[in-house]
Amino acid sequence: MQVASVGGARYFLSFIDDFSRKSFVYFLKHKNEALPKFKDFIAMVERQTSKRVKCLRTDNGREYVNNMFAEFLMRKGIRHERTIPETPQQNGVAERMNRTLVEKARTMLIDANLSPDLWAEAVGTANYLRNRCPTKALRKVTPEEAWSGRKPNLAHLKIFGCLAMVHVASGQRKKWDPKSEERIFVGYCETSKGYRTVDRKTKKMYVTRDVKFLESRFPGTQSSKEESTNSLMNPDVGEEAVIVWASQDTGSTEMDPNPSVPPKVDTDSNESTEQSPQPSVKTSPEELRRPPRNRFPNRNIFNADFLLFQTQVREQSDPISYEEALNQIYMELPTGVGDENNKYCRLRKSIYGLKQASRAWYGMLDDTLRSFGLNRLKNEPCIYFLRKNETFLAVGVYVDDLLILSNNESSKNELKMALCERFRMEDLGRAHWCLGIRIVQDVENGTLSIDQEQYIEEMLYRFRMSDCKGVKTPLDPNQILSKAMMPRNDEEIKQMHAVQYREAVGCLVYLSQSCRPDICHAVGIVSRFSDNPGKAHWTAVKRIFRYLKYTKTAKLVYRRTEDALTVYSDSDWGNDRDDRRSISGCVVCHSGAAIAWTSKKQRTVALSTTEAEYMALSHAAHETAWLRSLQSELEKESSKPTILCDNSGAVSISTGQSSSARTRHIDIRHHFVKEKIQEGEIEKRQIPSADNAANMFTKALTPSRLAVCMKYCIINCLLLVELLRSIMLREEPMIIDDPLSTDGGFRVYLRKKFEDLEFELSEKSRNLRRLTAQRNELNAKVRMLKEELSLLHEQGSYVGEVVRVMDKKKVLVKASSNVHPEGKYVVDVDKNIDIGKITPNSRVALRADSYVLHKILPNKARFSVDPLVSLMMVEKVPDSTYEMIGGLDKQIKEIKEVIELPVKHPELFEALGIEQPKGVLLYGPPGTGKTLLARAVAHHTECTFIRVSGSELVQKFIGEGARMVRELFVMAREHAPSIIFMDEIDSIGSSRIDSNSGSDSEVQRTMLELLNQLDGFEATKNIKVIMATNRIDILDPALLRPGRIDRKIEFPAPDEKARLDILRIHSRKMNMTRGINLSKIAESLVGATGAEVKSACTEAGMYALRERRIHVTQDDFEMAVTKVMKKDSEKNMSLKKLWK
Repeated sequence: MQVASVGGARYFLSFIDDFSRKSFVYFLKHKNEALPKFKDFIAMVERQTSKRVKCLRTDNGREYVNNMFAEFLMRKGIRHERTIPETPQQNGVAERMNRTLVEKARTMLIDANLSPDLWAEAVGTANYLRNRCPTKALRKVTPEEAWSGRKPNLAHLKIFGCLAMVHVASGQRKKWDPKSEERIFVGYCETSKGYRTVDRKTKKMYVTRDVKFLESRFPGTQSSKEESTNSLMNPDVGEEAVIVWASQDTGSTEMDPNPSVPPKVDTDSNESTEQSPQPSVKTSPEELRRPPRNRFPNRNIFNADFLLFQTQVREQSDPISYEEALNQIYMELPTGVGDENNKYCRLRKSIYGLKQASRAWYGMLDDTLRSFGLNRLKNEPCIYFLRKNETFLAVGVYVDDLLILSNNESSKNELKMALCERFRMEDLGRAHWCLGIRIVQDVENGTLSIDQEQYIEEMLYRFRMSDCKGVKTPLDPNQILSKAMMPRNDEEIKQMHAVQYREAVGCLVYLSQSCRPDICHAVGIVSRFSDNPGKAHWTAVKRIFRYLKYTKTAKLVYRRTEDALTVYSDSDWGNDRDDRRSISGCVVCHSGAAIAWTSKKQRTVALSTTEAEYMALSHAAHETAWLRSLQSELEKESSKPTILCDNSGAVSISTGQSSSARTRHIDIRHHFVKEKIQEGEIEKRQIPSADNAANMFTKALTPSRLAVCMKYCIINCLLLVELLRSIMLREEPMIIDDPLSTDGGFRVYLRKKFEDLEFELSEKSRNLRRLTAQRNELNAKVRMLKEELSLLHEQGSYVGEVVRVMDKKKVLVKASSNVHPEGKYVVDVDKNIDIGKITPNSRVALRADSYVLHKILPNKARFSVDPLVSLMMVEKVPDSTYEMIGGLDKQIKEIKEVIELPVKHPELFEALGIEQPKGVLLYGPPGTGKTLLARAVAHHTECTFIRVSGSELVQKFIGEGARMVRELFVMAREHAPSIIFMDEIDSIGSSRIDSNSGSDSEVQRTMLELLNQLDGFEATKNIKVIMATNRIDILDPALLRPGRIDRKIEFPAPDEKARLDILRIHSRKMNMTRGINLSKIAESLVGATGAEVKSACTEAGMYALRERRIHVTQDDFEMAVTKVMKKDSEKNMSLKKLWK
């Protein structure tokens, strides 16, 4: 803010809880107070809500994007989401909140006629009132109620800026002094029950309780304009952040949160940080039309340790920045500095935002490094080195990022001290990140690898390709892109304008130039059509994304080797179908991996393959000569570089052995390679085309050929696992030297073919093992189903009790009285039964047709109820509630009348003289919420919930099902009040028919016992029966008559409104991105049951987990709906398809 508040604050920081939309405002004197305030906020949230913050979303302000902030977030496990520059809509909630608070505060100050220095009080009051106003997003619920669960009391609210008569305590006044003082009401105190008031004269702030408000009087007066001062002001508005709750934590990767980017020049910016120096300003009366405005430098970062060090320099320790300006430059003074007669000042030093600033900065840094004894390379002015005896020290410069490489600890420390004397720095340890590239150093094994896996994941998420299916090549070998595929009408052009084609290509270009040479050619192809891309071109870009998804772990690995530069050169004649020009490609390998690569379209049309190859060879010679010069300047002795080419004609021309009318027209600049070869600075060799690593820079390759090219460049990724394994098993070097041998070309070709076949065989073997395991799994299921089927085909059995053992094969058994006339029988013992285990009083099963004893049953004497009944689901009080059920309001109302009301208020039925209902039948399709509603009723009535399936009561032992029904009601009486929930009642309650089948008779016997029990117990015994079925049409009428089942409640498939309610219930605890349209999802779930709607939420979360994300997107829900609504699952295949 241009005007400091009464307390000295110039910024305000707001946090918004994404669930409740409650906002919290903190006031800052300096931006570096953002982290302490955030820590206070985290402590408050964890203490007040017992929850932990999972995600923080901010813009890219330096108060959030710094190492201290990143370290705190990593320690707390908080994920930091940053918006893309110049896209505030990605943080729309916070941006809108800041604007709302500022507009409300401005209106309040103007209406109360108060001075601007009370802006902080106005913002705090506006935030206090907003949290207590209902919002549309929360269905007319206030953020305070959504946060705390309590409705706020609004009786204490007063008009902002009104006159407040504050009582003066007797101990603070004399006898004839006034008992009250006039002050201005400016807000509410949230830490105590009081009001905030300010003295008009002293501007001192008070918090008081005893106050009387005169809301019709506003004593505020506009303060006079502050006198100008020569100190530079900082008018930047405080940034904001959004807090979002998530369901799980994720790991954090150590990285430099501030990758260096050249500062954007803004002539209208006054932004600075507290650490920036405050230079004195001397004004000049000279008039300028549009002079530049002032901008202060940011604070610096220093990162140095171990072998490879990283340094970021952004500030000079001298109070005045940088080098002397070359010309006389005048600048308009910032707001608040100077007066009407002094609007401009003359710059004595160069500062940020000037055209001369970068030149001046480089000159100053150059002088500093040279003063330490470092020499600058002639062919690369951004590299400095020092070689003295055995000490080697090198510094790489990228604007204000410095990478330091040293083999001597003392030399490194001396350089650090020299830089610290000139610059203010902080030591951040070993270099792990530079310009978005991850650096992994293994000093013991002598390797250094670079990759951009995190950048690829962020890029895939940005362009909505996180869930794409990976492919093994970046380009389709069967497709050639051309201008003919561009849009031809306005409608197609309009459609493609909505596609982020240029942004995607720009991200890919950066990636291809940093550490992913395998996509260099593909990116070059799609970049030709950036002006007017078509659908086919966009499909090609998405294919590159899919390839990156498959190979995102690829990295370049460099090793300690003394090999010379190895250069591969290749071309593709007439590659461009539009202008028939060829493609030149080359890759330079050193220290075990690629260090430089290009894929470039040639400037002129080549008349033959040889000519195109020769022009590509010349281009490769340019790169080689430059790298060779760097080697020589670094005083490093090495062998001559070798260029490898697969065209014999081009090799012959380069040595000067061939000259004909076909080659005389070639431009003289392409003969550079011939000169270098003749001078002996470069060697050339011919290799087979299959061994040329530059093939991937000129043409679309198949996966096997691409793998061979990547092998030469040492790009480790999933695509090369089997290939590299075969190499390591042979203990061969990672860089293949056979192409340089005189007689190994054909042998290398055959070996590569053999390795390709080995790789393919390994893939086929892996698929065979997978199919074999799946076949074995299905065979096991078939065997299990056969066993179950054979058990179902068995005849029923009688239950008896052993009296005594007669001999080795005979037993005297007493039959049960409820299934057979009571009597004693001598029966045979099955050969599979151990006669020694049969004891008197043992319960046994007798076959119904032959009375053979074939099974020993558990002894009932040890149990108060049957063991099978004891294994039924018994819950004291279920944890399900009505709030967990969506779309069943009518059903909930009916079941409350039949079950909950009689249990809680039986006196109402006694007063009316009517009997309580005994039971209720819930019927409808599976997955419509019948079981969930039954559990919820048990919860709200505090009844024991006994759940049993009707199929469990159907036993093969004659009379056992009826006995289990009796035991079930015994258990219900012991645990009263209780609710018996009988699911799948149609399995025992179907209509009775005349049948000679033993199984049908047993089912009917079980149902008759159930009817007997329903008629036998009184309704007032606090035992209620809830039955559920999806086949009400086959139930026996005797079961449905009143007095047994008093109410039938239908559960239809949910309509769209009910599906939306179910979605909201099951997704309210999910960590979802903004903008998810639940109504659209509910609309797409046509015909789905409640269980399927819940399954869609679970599947959406699983899709997010597969991508290692902790937030669910709209795409996740759409894919989940497709999977849930798909009738034919991939696993539901027939045996006939499996055996094809």
